[in-house]
Amino acid sequence: MSQYTEEVLPYAVRLRLWGGPQGPPNARQMAILRATLDVIPLEHLCLLRLIEARRAGQAPAHGGGHDPAGGVIRLSAESFGKPYNQTLNQTLLHEMGHIVDAGLGGGHYVCTQQIQQMRAQGDADAAALLNTLHRGATPGAIERTADAYLAFVMLRIARAPFVHGAQPGAYVGSEAERRFRVLLETRAGAGLRRRLGLTDDFAATIRDLAHRP
Repeated sequence: MSQYTEEVLPYAVRLRLWGGPQGPPNARQMAILRATLDVIPLEHLCLLRLIEARRAGQAPAHGGGHDPAGGVIRLSAESFGKPYNQTLNQTLLHEMGHIVDAGLGGGHYVCTQQIQQMRAQGDADAAALLNTLHRGATPGAIERTADAYLAFVMLRIARAPFVHGAQPGAYVGSEAERRFRVLLETRAGAGLRRRLGLTDDFAATIRDLAHRP
């Protein structure tokens, strides 16, 4: 007998439920998952095959995890109750940042590599992005890229409130714009721009973002 059940979410994303009928996720949390998928660019969703909603006692114990080669996101049981996951699921969006980073590079974190190259060439905004503090326990540059993806989707696509948990000022005003400029110059940028209906002209994109309410 299987230890889990599966269903298919919008965009042909499979959801594997390890917690049984009682969840998590409950009905409200399921609705939040679906709403979160709605704000992710379609060409990025093509990289996501499976979301696993883990039960208590299964890894990860906190937050989320991902499989860069298989397009799999794992959400811990405790993550569904976090205050920051009650409008959109920010844990899912952060892990989606990893899926995009790795998926666009054939399993290599190509967006992070591009940002590191920009920093090596003297780009102060790339350095600021990579030096941003990270709330989670996992260290490394890929976490900063995933945080930037999360912030961009929340603030620019969903137009939803977002506060960076480890460094609240990092994604406010001009500090947000400088980090978003860097993210938009990576391979992830094309999908993000198209999701917003923005021009492929990069300078025009930045001007448009800066003047949107």
